[in-house]
Amino acid sequence: GRYSAIIAASNLVTFNAPPVILGYLRSATEVGYFSLPFRVLMYATEGLTKVADVTASLTASIHQSGDRQRLWRVAVLTNRHCFALFMPLAIYLTVYGTPLLRVWVTPEIGENSGYLFPILVLSFAFAVAGQYNAGAILMGQARHAPFAYGTAIEAAATIVLLFVFVPSHGVLGAAWVMTTIALLIRGAYLAAALCWQNGFPLGRYLRAVYGRGLLAALPVVLLAITLRATLLPGADWADLLLAAAGICGSYFVIALFAVLEPEHRQQLLSRLPLRTGGRR
Repeated sequence: GRYSAIIAASNLVTFNAPPVILGYLRSATEVGYFSLPFRVLMYATEGLTKVADVTASLTASIHQSGDRQRLWRVAVLTNRHCFALFMPLAIYLTVYGTPLLRVWVTPEIGENSGYLFPILVLSFAFAVAGQYNAGAILMGQARHAPFAYGTAIEAAATIVLLFVFVPSHGVLGAAWVMTTIALLIRGAYLAAALCWQNGFPLGRYLRAVYGRGLLAALPVVLLAITLRATLLPGADWADLLLAAAGICGSYFVIALFAVLEPEHRQQLLSRLPLRTGGRR
């Protein structure tokens, strides 16, 4: 329990340090510029983090049975699917984040907050959506002490580096500090800790989690950039909604075949009313 308490306390410090230090060293205005895109991404990944509640319980039963192959599948598939589910939003906010905030809030907010999306999206995609279940697996195995120490280091490093970079770089410095540390601790270090504790090959694990989702994203990124530059510049809600539909629809169609395992794809399709007399 003490390791879980360390993780919870460290999370509170890490996620609340940027606005506090920005307000102390810079201004309340910059707190708003940073907090809006950061909170949008936090709320967007909230549903994905709830998957970890099931993952931790499932892992506890698998750990008792000693079935390493099944544990490998849980580790890979939960993180792969969460990563893939987040990718359309990641692409959309990277390409359309600034025009979205211009239309949704104000042009000033769009110019001063939108450019943070491509930076912050990196950490939320690779460290939150792509590895959150790795921490849940370690908790389910009661092997999360290394992860707890990592989050404590993350919290301390975040505070120190924010004091170093925020005075001269403001919200941009805060965004890069948060992203870099999250990728190192919640991305690379957590993945390495999971693999070390369970004897998984790290390179194979990372390819299995991220490879398919990234390959599916490549044509959709090109599509989004082309739409932004030509047909749908994001000048109004119609542009933004059509772009969102095009990005999400195209990604999920590709991911249906590129990301899902054949048996999972068949299970999904069997639940859709695609044919008369099919399952509903």
